[in-house]
Amino acid sequence: MRSKLTYANVMATLAVFIALGGASYAALKLPKNSVGATQLKKNAVTAAKIKKNGITSAKIKKSAVTGGKVKDASLTGTDIHDESLTGSDVNTASMPFSQIVHRARTTSTLAVTNSAQVYPLDSPTYTQAANEDDAYVGAVDITFGSTCSAPRSVEAFILVDAPNPAKPLPQDIGAIGVLADPTGTIGSGRIDIGAGNADPGRFEPGAAKTRTLSLVVLGNCSGGGSGIQATFGGLHVIGTH
Repeated sequence: MRSKLTYANVMATLAVFIALGGASYAALKLPKNSVGATQLKKNAVTAAKIKKNGITSAKIKKSAVTGGKVKDASLTGTDIHDESLTGSDVNTASMPFSQIVHRARTTSTLAVTNSAQVYPLDSPTYTQAANEDDAYVGAVDITFGSTCSAPRSVEAFILVDAPNPAKPLPQDIGAIGVLADPTGTIGSGRIDIGAGNADPGRFEPGAAKTRTLSLVVLGNCSGGGSGIQATFGGLHVIGTH
């Protein structure tokens, strides 16, 4: 057999082994896109095998991520779409809160006299929710003329469902405020209108109820004369659930 080993025989044999090895390598090299879900062993892909930031929203099945998959206290206000949470998403019974439920304004100029003057509002009516407690706040800007002698003052009232706003009754008053100028040194100022009498009907009416609001001002130049003007008025309805 040794006499049969020649250089040519050895080289031929090596060539066969090399050829077979190359074929084996080619057989083990997978073509592009040839591995699919059926080729993957169950639970074979671990978190360590996933590229960082490689999974995007397009790769997540709709409604697949539930509350149990979200880390506690990991979501902040910036993660929630602005104004996306509505009353139906919040348990209001567990979260008592107050908020402005209605606004009314007026920017007309009104001559204030010693009789009640109704200051017209742009939105005088609103609906009080069935189980809502409502309170009223507001403001009126006042200018005292030089012809109105001191001591002088202006009262402002927010009336609710007043049968005759020009002749308000105590039960009509939702809020009241006063600006007094005893020495005549205040040329102008703002009346802050706060809580007044509480009509029981404004406490949880039981069913939604339409309310009518009135803003009334009353001036007094005790030393004589006139010349008081209102230049702005506004009010807010604060609803508490």
